[in-house]
Parts: sequence; C-alpha cells; structure tokens
Amino acid sequence: MRGDVVGRWALAGLMLMGCRTRLLDAEIDAVEPRVCRPGAAATIALGDDFTCAITSGEVRCWGRNTQGQVGDGTLEPRASPTPTGLSRAVAIASGPAFDVGGGTRMGHTCAALTDGTVSCWGSNIEGEGDPNRAHASPRPTPIAGLRGATQVAVGGYHQCARLDDGTVACWGNPYHGALGNGTSGSERTLGPVAVRGLAGVRQVAVGHQHSCALREDGTVWCWGGGELGQLGNDGLGGSPTPVRVSGLDDAVAITSAWFRTCALRADRTVACWGADIDDEGLFHVGAGARAAPVSLAKFEDVERLAISALGGYAAHCDGTVSSWVLQYGPLRVPSANGATEVQAGNSGECYRDGAGGVWCWGSGLVGDGTSEGKAVPVKVL
Repeated sequence: MRGDVVGRWALAGLMLMGCRTRLLDAEIDAVEPRVCRPGAAATIALGDDFTCAITSGEVRCWGRNTQGQVGDGTLEPRASPTPTGLSRAVAIASGPAFDVGGGTRMGHTCAALTDGTVSCWGSNIEGEGDPNRAHASPRPTPIAGLRGATQVAVGGYHQCARLDDGTVACWGNPYHGALGNGTSGSERTLGPVAVRGLAGVRQVAVGHQHSCALREDGTVWCWGGGELGQLGNDGLGGSPTPVRVSGLDDAVAITSAWFRTCALRADRTVACWGADIDDEGLFHVGAGARAAPVSLAKFEDVERLAISALGGYAAHCDGTVSSWVLQYGPLRVPSANGATEVQAGNSGECYRDGAGGVWCWGSGLVGDGTSEGKAVPVKVL
C-alpha cells in the first residue's frame, strides 16, 4: 500500500509544484519583526481533501465528508467552514486517508478540549474515533477513559495524546507496536493505554504505524514499525516500546506523517528520518531508508514545521512560508506572509497569520466557498 500511496501523491505534487511555489531565494517581502516561538500546539489540521481549524475555541471543518470528516452530523461535502459543535478546543489533529476498497477514502480528526477530554469524528474502522465501535462517527465523540489531554496526534490507524502529567496515552490498532504499551498485533484496543517508560513529554506525533514523543530534555523517543527507519535509532526493526532517536538532544518540536518524522531543533534547523530521505533530508522516492536523523539542507530560521506524504512546509521566523515537494526545495510559497503556524495535508496546506486568520491553498475544497483548487493562499477564516 505504501508504494501506491507515494506514487499517487508524488504525481499530484509534481503537477502542482510549478503553480504553487517559487524559489525561496527570490526577493522576500518585508514583514514586521516578531518573537519566534517554535512548537506551539496545532490549531489547524488537514486530512485528505478536508480541513479543520480552531478559532476562539470553536472547531469548524470543510471539504470531503464521505465518512463524517466535517463533523456536522452529515455526509455532505462542505465548501466553507462549518461548525462541529465543539467550542472548547485547545489542540487538533487529522489523520491521513487510506483506501478500504472500491476507492473509498477515509480520514478522521481529534481535538483536545479545555477540560482535558478528547473528541474524535470521521472514519472509525479501527476504533480510532470511538474504541467501542468500528464505523463512521459524523459528529464529535468523546474518547472514554481519557483525561488530562493537552495535545493530540492522529495517524491512519491509531492516535496518541500528551497528558498534563507529561505521559502519553494511545488507542486504536496496535499494528507493529504503534501504541507503545509493549503489545502488537491487529486487534484494536477498547480504550487508551499508557505508553511504557515515558515521562516529561512535551509533544507527541503519530505516523502511519509508528509514533514519536519529544521530551522536555530535547530528546525524541519513537515506537512502532521501524522497517523503513521510522524509529531513528540506527536500526530497521520495530519496537513496541519507546526507543531513543540517535544523535538528537536539542529538539523543540516534532511532526510525523506516513513513514517519516522530522524534528525542529533549537538552532531552528530541521532534521528528518524514515522512508525515502536523500542526503539533503528531502523526500525522494527510491532514496532508501534513513534510520537516523538527516539535516534538511537550506532550511533555516524555522518557527513551525509540518510534513505530509509529498514533502513538508516551514513557517519561518520572518513570517514567510517555504516548502519542499519530494526532492525539490526549498521553495517559497507566494503571498504567504505573517505566518505563525503551518499545517500540511495530502491535497492542500494552510497557515495561520498573526491576527488569527487562516489561509489555505491546494486542490479541491480549500474552504473559500468554491469547489476550485487554489494555487496561492486564500483567506478562509
């Protein structure tokens, strides 16, 4: 399945690259200086042709809705931001889509709320939204037994939450040990389980069948599938409990997608590990597995970071946004200024400006009320 996914999105990325970006070394518009604060909680989440965003605690979603991804109780696509009914959200994350036969695409979202609970909606075939059932949840559904959540991360088959005591809990399908509790297999859990041996966690990130956690001391620990270098511990084997990523002790934020993870370092540079990463840290199909972090060349002064199956996006401390698409980059995103957060999906991207506005671009329903894709960012919220 991995080859099919990468091939499909690689073609789409190359087609879009020319109209969506220009070289980073072109003239950069002046923006007002501001304090650079890497690694805040995500307030925008993108799946496959759908997006959700938090504004003043309220969650609104738009885009594809075949499995309830918009969270409004219907299965109708939405071209503009639509309320989900959640009004106390502090962090949000969406999972990648995957095929379940006949071309059906799945995807789901989870949000951490001010009271420490987590609610999820969308596809649910592995119990990732509601562990007690395995069918779509078109409205936000609380995760029973989960308290104290401050941040949430979503994958294709499992989810994890960072708790207020610095530990991590995960739920869903334990493929390859992705839940971190020492077990593996294909039977979904009936509720969150504690990740073994983790304390002092600042952030958690989830890929396709692996997970990673950033600790307060700047180290990164990963668990789950590792046959493509996803665990970053100089090996190509998996682990059902956390192992330390090699040579990384200064991370300030992490992001995972599919079979890769990238870390933002204290010097505001980026390092990545996992599948198909070349010598410059770019995502290059056929480059092979990287079982230890590789520095992402030419990306500096990064404030926020997000990756997808195709590549990644960086919001810089001057408010500009740059990207890499497969082995091409850095590339400057035109008309993107004042960015304080950037998030990436398989069919689009969004950033938040300093005033709280959300700007999106890509293919399909980007949220501006039309059904046409946009080559440059348009304001959605």
